Amino acid sequence: MRLLTVLLLAATVTANAQDAPPADAFRIRPTRSEEHPEITSYLKYQTEMAWREDDNRRKIWDRIQTNSDLIRIQKKLRANLLAMLGGLPKKKTPLNPRIIGRIQMNGFHIEKLVFESLPGIYVTALLYVPAGNTKKDPAVLVPSGHSPDGKAYYQALCQRLVQRGYFVISWDPVGQGERSQFWDAKNHKSRYNLICAEHAVLGNLAYLAGTNLARWEVWDGIRAVDYLLTRSEVDPNRVNITGTLYKGTNVAGLGALGNGFAASRYGKFEAVESSGGWTQVSTTLTKRLTWNLFSGFENDHAAYLPPNNLVRNFTYASNLAYRLSPNVIVGFEGLQLRGHTQSGLKSIHNRYDLALAYLF
Repeated sequence: MRLLTVLLLAATVTANAQDAPPADAFRIRPTRSEEHPEITSYLKYQTEMAWREDDNRRKIWDRIQTNSDLIRIQKKLRANLLAMLGGLPKKKTPLNPRIIGRIQMNGFHIEKLVFESLPGIYVTALLYVPAGNTKKDPAVLVPSGHSPDGKAYYQALCQRLVQRGYFVISWDPVGQGERSQFWDAKNHKSRYNLICAEHAVLGNLAYLAGTNLARWEVWDGIRAVDYLLTRSEVDPNRVNITGTLYKGTNVAGLGALGNGFAASRYGKFEAVESSGGWTQVSTTLTKRLTWNLFSGFENDHAAYLPPNNLVRNFTYASNLAYRLSPNVIVGFEGLQLRGHTQSGLKSIHNRYDLALAYLF
């Protein structure tokens, strides 16, 4: 009797297993192919739309034949960008700057600055001030890129600039560094995460209010220029911008204010027409040794600049890269920068670098 029961149970289990539907019987969408990567229909739609826009952009650029054509396109792009930003504030309110600390360094000092880009909108910034200069210094803006630490992440860049005689300002964008908008004082961190999550939340709220977060980020940079022009150490005719950026949002917005980037002594932006180019030749000498030769130039329209300003820069450089192992490269580079004013050659700077790199 016990043997009969076991046989009946085995037969029942076998029958149930044979009657069970296949594993993909309840799938709604087709099984994904493992042979190649796939994208969703929505992402495919977005990608195709982006390529169409890029094709249209290329057609517009292909039709540029004269300087007037280029200026017309630049004005249109600038107008489009300002429209996407929702315009900029029409009134520049008092900056109310406060220096709340100072750090003495070798050959320069760092000032801790807070200013208001708009009433009640506080911007935290660091100023890198050269020591012992009797003449006015050129100034450089260093906007933050994709860094949770904001301005603090770019200290190496700022210190190299100030050691070469530049007056430098670097500031925190909203949602980065000291400007978290969702700070959890108990846990000492953002309730979301700095950069992406805070930008996403703030950006969505801005859209609901009919504006754009980038508008405020660009305005912070414009007011940083305004602050520089209040400093007696700064040469108002030599103000420029640089940085190491993930997406370049801050530089793109500021750079679109004119054909070039220059600030007059009256605190207004002036367009500087310029041209330039870059070329590079690379050749493999051995399986481990590569030689690179490159040069470039920038030529500004002299009529837009003061008589003693640099109007042309030429760069000549060469480097050798030797692969010690699959992950270790040693490189040596020599570079010369030649600066010209309207009256001729003004300065020559030579630089030599030896670097060791590990590839992860």
